Amino acid sequence: MRKDALTYRPPAGTARKIHVVVRLVHSLDGSKGKEVAAAFKQGMIQSDVAYYAGHGRYGSGPDFDRNFTIDLLDAGGSVNRAFDHYQDAEVALAQEARPAGRSAWQQFLWRAARKTIRVNGSNDGNVVLNINNPHGDEFGSNLMYWNLTRNGQPPPRVTGPGSELANAAGVATGRKYRVVVFDGCRSVDYEQQLRKTAGFDAEQSDIFGSSVEVNWGDEGKTLSAFLDSILQMQSAEQIATNMDNQQSVGTGSFHAYGVNDNPVVK
Repeated sequence: MRKDALTYRPPAGTARKIHVVVRLVHSLDGSKGKEVAAAFKQGMIQSDVAYYAGHGRYGSGPDFDRNFTIDLLDAGGSVNRAFDHYQDAEVALAQEARPAGRSAWQQFLWRAARKTIRVNGSNDGNVVLNINNPHGDEFGSNLMYWNLTRNGQPPPRVTGPGSELANAAGVATGRKYRVVVFDGCRSVDYEQQLRKTAGFDAEQSDIFGSSVEVNWGDEGKTLSAFLDSILQMQSAEQIATNMDNQQSVGTGSFHAYGVNDNPVVK
């Protein structure tokens, strides 16, 4: 907690000091993914700012579980090959599928139908903001959405009318404005579904997100740039620029969305 972190001077009225409390939640090994996901959703509703740094999960939403692992099985169910990274499994499946003229994803589905592939992963820590697969031409995105629906049910509807976030925002009537930041690959994919959610339309929330894949290792300095910018009460456009300048992939990564109605646009 930082007392008197900034001074807010409204257009009319008395200036007042603002205290800042930063709450960090994480689950490094994914074992507490469900609890951390619940805390993050609470932060989206109750906090002035909610900030996520992690996997974008191909536009599906923040995820506090560990990554998938994949096992290739023989007809008897024994493990032939095991992969800690699904990207390596994609390469192996592509090689295996080539003689049959199938893609890596088609080979995955071929094996899944024969129960000769096993995906090890939990959905407990997923905050599914986007139930529609925005990258259906990519193996990783298809795998992500396959795993979310593997039990035959659609993923939990967190966004949209009557959803978990919308209902919670309806109760939290004292919160008229929110800022939500997603430091994850192509998190712009979240925006359309969030905008359909009560409490997160363009008038009630500003969203910062990336339009490209960002690099691991930039999260700390990106968060620092954001916090410094907020404490200096900079414009949304300047905040996005400051975050963008921290990206090792180059500029043009981060953008501010829903800010055209803000009082100051610079």
